[in-house]
Amino acid sequence: MTEKLVIINGDDFGYSPGIKEGIAVAYIEGVLTSTSAMANLLTGEESLVDLKARLTKPPLGIGVHLNLTYGKPLRGDLFGNQEFTRPMRGQDPAREWSNSAWAEYFRQYEAEDISKEYRAQILRAQQVLGVLDHIDSHHGSDYYVGDVFLNVAREFNLAARPSSPLSEISIEGGDFQNDPTFFDRAKRMGVRTVTRPVMDYFYRYDNPQQAFYASLASIKPGELVEYMFHPSIDNQNGDWRMKDLEILTDPHTAQRIKELDITLTTYSTASIPA
Repeated sequence: MTEKLVIINGDDFGYSPGIKEGIAVAYIEGVLTSTSAMANLLTGEESLVDLKARLTKPPLGIGVHLNLTYGKPLRGDLFGNQEFTRPMRGQDPAREWSNSAWAEYFRQYEAEDISKEYRAQILRAQQVLGVLDHIDSHHGSDYYVGDVFLNVAREFNLAARPSSPLSEISIEGGDFQNDPTFFDRAKRMGVRTVTRPVMDYFYRYDNPQQAFYASLASIKPGELVEYMFHPSIDNQNGDWRMKDLEILTDPHTAQRIKELDITLTTYSTASIPA
């Protein structure tokens, strides 16, 4: 493979009406190629089928944003009917986004219960949104559940976003690192994935758009790279989400992708690591 392939994913579909609409706009008017849904937040009224039917561009890839840190679990019977919430939220800014706090949080759950919740979320997303092509996780939490994440990817024959644990330095919104074990484990388990993910939050840069373009320019022939964005039409969940939407719908972004000879794609082209 000599093409430079890029997936541009919009996370958090289902989180709020503004985020759902932002993802739709980023796809219809911009360069978004994929989304991942928070299945435990879906109302059942969402439809991406109509969205896909009225477009001439390639179909939107749909995945599941497996979620153990926000909202009610679908298997409340396994989690004491308590809502999920990320560790230390609003309690200790020095540890709220630290690796050790998240590791401690996930030790309270049994692997089998997590697996059952993951399965329920995948089945729910299939029921509401149709055919799926990948899984990833809200807040990168899949790193903390061991092989449960890859096991369900294999069970449902879905590609998977590489794990990205937090660093020990607590940064608002998270400071995500690469998991050096992921690709070997994915290969061993026969799970398809990308060459590498870009977990960067471009809004943190002085010029987010140019930072994104510089990252695109670093892609080499033969790579399949996923970029994680969080577009929204409103600032209910942060101004930064609106900045993401601006980048994705700016005509200069599509032009830059063309100039770099990048082919936009979805997780349907992911393969088992070599």
